[in-house]
Amino acid sequence: FILCAKWFTTLIRKAKASGDIHGVQFCKGAPIVSHLLFTYDSFLFFRVDERERMAMRKILKHVRYEDVPQAKLLI
Repeated sequence: FILCAKWFTTLIRKAKASGDIHGVQFCKGAPIVSHLLFTYDSFLFFRVDERERMAMRKILKHVRYEDVPQAKLLI
């Protein structure tokens, strides 16, 4: 789990650095959050537009979440 989470986080950070995705800021002065990883769940935060949706979908294809039958993706 730790190695997969590290790789997944690295892919998200690269996408953020290149401007492909942006996280969300829940209130003024709070840090920008792009993802939260838990043992059995992952929460992904990004803007609701086609470009960011496709960037996140590309990342998910790299980690093969699409192949997991229990995965519930709302993208």
